[in-house]
Amino acid sequence: MSKWDVETVRRINHINYVVGELHDLVDEIYESFVDEDYQELRASVMKLNQRLNDLADSTEDEIQQ
Repeated sequence: MSKWDVETVRRINHINYVVGELHDLVDEIYESFVDEDYQELRASVMKLNQRLNDLADSTEDEIQQ
């Protein structure tokens, strides 16, 4: 079993943080939908859209390579 270098660990930690945040927002959307709390639902959807747009923007350079 090989050890990961520091950069790989940092990258994986960042990925876990981002995906965890997306997962939390999807949970909020589900709960708001079930509770019929449409104001909270809309707010969570807007946050999720912003996070996904940020993610798409931040990976643009990687796609160009």
